[in-house]
Amino acid sequence: MAQTISDAMAAGFSRAQATVLTAIAAAESALNPNAIGDVALENATWGPSVGETQIRTLRSQTGTGGDRDINRLLGDPTAQMAASWDISSHGTDWSPWSTYKSGAYQKYLPAAQAAASGASAAQAGGGTSAAQAGGGTSTGATTAGFSLLPMPDWKDLILRTTFTLGGLGLVVAGAITLVSPKAKALVAAKAGA
Repeated sequence: MAQTISDAMAAGFSRAQATVLTAIAAAESALNPNAIGDVALENATWGPSVGETQIRTLRSQTGTGGDRDINRLLGDPTAQMAASWDISSHGTDWSPWSTYKSGAYQKYLPAAQAAASGASAAQAGGGTSAAQAGGGTSTGATTAGFSLLPMPDWKDLILRTTFTLGGLGLVVAGAITLVSPKAKALVAAKAGA
């Protein structure tokens, strides 16, 4: 799990987003980068779903290097995470994954959160994590009404704080300029005219 989180973060996902994606991947493929699924859904347009995140391939993209190119994706976790980044609208839309929509991914969230915080048994050399032992796609019960909203990582928080403080500084500077003696004289001169 820790490797999947690392791969997801390298593709651009924040730690919180990578945690959700890792739980989705555990539910979709048991974190198998060589997994092939949805073969019964193949047709002239769509190929199978492949990889850790079970990206549905498009036959028209075969050999193009696109996000849904089976040749690019199969067995390549880096390409799978890059495609997941694009397909998820940069970690803001998990609806393309059925295990997210059904809530099945939630079964794997505790293990993914532990891996993200560096406390998983797999990272400590303790063997297989709970999610890896759980197998493939789950249809288990969901937690009613629960939805994990990704929290911003430190870079996002610092950037947002910087822009907020910068905007507040501009407002304060504008207010000072407005009430400065020069501004008061200008207002008085115009009022007397």
